[in-house]
Amino acid sequence: ISEYGTEVGSDVATVAETSTYRAFGDGSTAINSIKQISQMLADLRNYGSGNTKATVILPDVKMPSIIDNGLNQFVTSRNDEFANGWELGSWNNADFYTSNLLPTHQSGTVGTLLDTLTVDSISGDGTQITLSGATSDVNTFLENDIITIDPDKIYSNTTKGGAGAKFLTWVGHKPSSQSVQVRVTADANASGGVVTVNIFPALVPYLGYNKHIC
Repeated sequence: ISEYGTEVGSDVATVAETSTYRAFGDGSTAINSIKQISQMLADLRNYGSGNTKATVILPDVKMPSIIDNGLNQFVTSRNDEFANGWELGSWNNADFYTSNLLPTHQSGTVGTLLDTLTVDSISGDGTQITLSGATSDVNTFLENDIITIDPDKIYSNTTKGGAGAKFLTWVGHKPSSQSVQVRVTADANASGGVVTVNIFPALVPYLGYNKHIC
């Protein structure tokens, strides 16, 4: 039964890669503090999330440093709970769990080499983005890589002549404070440093209720 349970848990854990297009942090440094977790939840909710409690699953091997950093804060009642159970429990309208089955993603060469690319164009339907500046043409992007678009270095003609690209809020479609992020849906190799990547979600900047970036 335990073996079957592990297989099911491992399969469910794959959604951490395949069913999300947002990431917190720099992609390599693990979360190690209560403050970072609070910021992660704030970023998640800033442009829209469900009204119910969030469920957060963290790698079990990262929990000791998170709890240890939390114990250094002068919050006596919360720290009593941390020290007694050595777990995060429930707070900030979120339930916290740990797992030893979360997948580890190996990024393409852009992520590995920390390349900064330039957005050349986005397809009409928003499902492909063409970038230039890759230093390696092989395994440039791998499926489930996350691309973050620097809001301070992209021009958007939908912001009344202003610079920047941000996610719009789910409700009201107003600019949030969140950078645009997309998930790579298929491996992509560059040619001469230029690469066209299939992405999710589609980037829709035009007017209407389907618009979600500005």
